[in-house]
Amino acid sequence: GVVKTRSNALYGDVRYALTPKLTIGGGLRLSRDEKSATEYSVSPIRDITGTPSGVWNSTPGHVGLEWNLSEDTMVYSKVAHGFKSGAINAGAVQPETVKPESVTSVELGAKTSFLDKKGSFSAALFTSSYKDMQLTQIGNLATILGNASQAKINGFEMEMLVRPISPLTLGASLGLMDPTYTDFTNEDKNLRSPQVGPISLKGNQLPNVSRAQASLNVEWKQAMGAYQTSLSANYVWRDKFYFNEFNTADAMQEAYGMLNLA
Repeated sequence: GVVKTRSNALYGDVRYALTPKLTIGGGLRLSRDEKSATEYSVSPIRDITGTPSGVWNSTPGHVGLEWNLSEDTMVYSKVAHGFKSGAINAGAVQPETVKPESVTSVELGAKTSFLDKKGSFSAALFTSSYKDMQLTQIGNLATILGNASQAKINGFEMEMLVRPISPLTLGASLGLMDPTYTDFTNEDKNLRSPQVGPISLKGNQLPNVSRAQASLNVEWKQAMGAYQTSLSANYVWRDKFYFNEFNTADAMQEAYGMLNLA
């Protein structure tokens, strides 16, 4: 099939200094998304055609505060509402389009520099509540996009960079998350699944999202005449994650580490 998409949007952003150290800011986007398709499915039994379409209007936006405690340290807070338009599973010939996804998030964070700006550190706490989260669902014959009623991701992230001497940069990061469905019922169509009929997936881990991830970075840059040499090592460790919403052992990636040398 063929899917046609048209998006129109108007966006504005404003910042205002309440005091020399305190700034408020916000943004608003007016969007209209239109999608239509001419699709077909061919089988030995019969041929099926369809012309699904959908129109979605949205007003995502954000508002936040930034407080400069000193020349080197800033703390901030932010509340945002996000939106992802609906979708069409081309070739599935479904009577209805995939519902749009929306999310409301709250974030608190801080950024600071030290050692005469040779080092920097940032950290953030956040929570994101999703409605009709779009996810890839695996059936017997096809993979389609669907919706999960409600989901939430709570998390903490931090990152640090230090340059003790001019050629050397050291970095580290850590991310901890609790990505779960808070309201979702679905049927596992895997023929090997022992569960029959709709099951509650409340509390299950979101697909393709790990609960923990960390990284270490080292880079050495050295000028050699008219050339510059860069030697770097990057190690990333990622906790286990699942490939589907059912969190079954046959669709899971164990925790792993990856080392890149360049």
